[in-house]
Amino acid sequence: MGREVLTYILTGMAIPAIMSVFLDLSSIQIAAMCLPLIALVHELMHLLAIRLLGLEYRFEVSGLKVGFIVRFSKPSHYIVAALLPQAITVSMLVLGFAGMSFCTALAVMHLAISCEDIVKSVKYAIRSCTR
Repeated sequence: MGREVLTYILTGMAIPAIMSVFLDLSSIQIAAMCLPLIALVHELMHLLAIRLLGLEYRFEVSGLKVGFIVRFSKPSHYIVAALLPQAITVSMLVLGFAGMSFCTALAVMHLAISCEDIVKSVKYAIRSCTR
C-alpha cells in the first residue's frame, strides 16, 4: 500500500474523530452535506489559477481522486495553483470563529481533502529554497 493511500485512510479516520470532540453532530452533518459544493469550488479555484498562470493541464478522475494534472516549469506556479483553494479554508475558519460552527467543520474537511496539495507545495518550496 502506497503512502498516498495510507494518508487518505488515516486522514479519513482521524478527521471525524477530531471533529466529534469539538463540534456537535448537527454541525458535522451540515458540513458533510456542503462538502460536494466545497469540493467543486476547490477544483474551480485550481482551474482559475491554472488558467491565469497559463499552465498546461488535464482533468483526471481516478478512483476517489479527482483533480488536475499540471505541467509547470516554475515551482512557484505549482504552489500558487495548488494553494489558491486554501482561501476556502481561511474563509470557513473566519465564519466558524464568528459562530457558524458548521463552517469550522467544513474548514477541517477541506484541509483533509487538500492534504496532497499542501504537502506537494511544501515539498516544492523546500526544493526551491535549497537550490
